[in-house]
Amino acid sequence: MKRYHLHVFDGEAYEWDGAGIMLPDLAAVVEQAEAKARSIMRSRADVQDWTKWKIDVRGADDITLFHYPFEEGRDAA
Repeated sequence: MKRYHLHVFDGEAYEWDGAGIMLPDLAAVVEQAEAKARSIMRSRADVQDWTKWKIDVRGADDITLFHYPFEEGRDAA
């Protein structure tokens, strides 16, 4: 298991995930990023435009592995 950090970027500022989460592989990381994006989208009815929102997924070494755009989870939110 490795530690991953899922930082949320709203187009203007980051919400840093200092603790991170231990996950077994990249498939689980993608699943977690999608779940986090959906959860935020459900809780933020005030946001109309999700195009600039993303989750910046980084490993323990602070290197970005990929960005998960909130638009990906829009239909499922």
